[in-house]
Amino acid sequence: AADYLQALGRSDVDLLVVSHYHADHANGIPQLLRRIGVGEIALPDVEADDPLRMEILSAAKRQNIPVRMVREDTCFELAEDRTVSVFAPMAEEGTANELGLTVLASAGQTDVLITGDMEQEGELRLVETAALPDIEVLVVGHHGSATSTTPELLERVSPGLALISVGPNNKYGHPDWDTLVRLDEIGAKIYRTDLYGTIEVQL
Repeated sequence: AADYLQALGRSDVDLLVVSHYHADHANGIPQLLRRIGVGEIALPDVEADDPLRMEILSAAKRQNIPVRMVREDTCFELAEDRTVSVFAPMAEEGTANELGLTVLASAGQTDVLITGDMEQEGELRLVETAALPDIEVLVVGHHGSATSTTPELLERVSPGLALISVGPNNKYGHPDWDTLVRLDEIGAKIYRTDLYGTIEVQL
């Protein structure tokens, strides 16, 4: 991530949101903080004894980066017409996947929804409780697993593009075929990192 940002000529970001404390989502953050300036970090206020959470907090303290422990839905206003809405975990207990943060990033008329590894139960609660708009881009939940990207969520947000972050020939079989079918039926154009590598969206 640091290499990519620096290749774009960026040496800093306004806000870093950590969806949850799994290594494939957050393991490189201490190294990232040494190379990229970060204005603020948003973390889910769960699993207080998680080693990765403690490592991130220690790294942020060393770099004097403020940390927002997200306990309720929070909106960050970064610039005119640019906001990041962070939805608090949909449950008070459960697996790490269900205790993560959801991000709705909006710039002008463009909305991007990122649900981390949220699964079916969390998605249904999100649809019930959050004011979700029609979106242009969906970062598909849990790498395209069968337990995410429910019909209820897709019907609510109607994504135009669906991005799936997934490694080639992964042992989990991601993305699941049924998930791909649901995305196709809703009319989303699907782009996968295992087939295309890094995906850049310009709207």
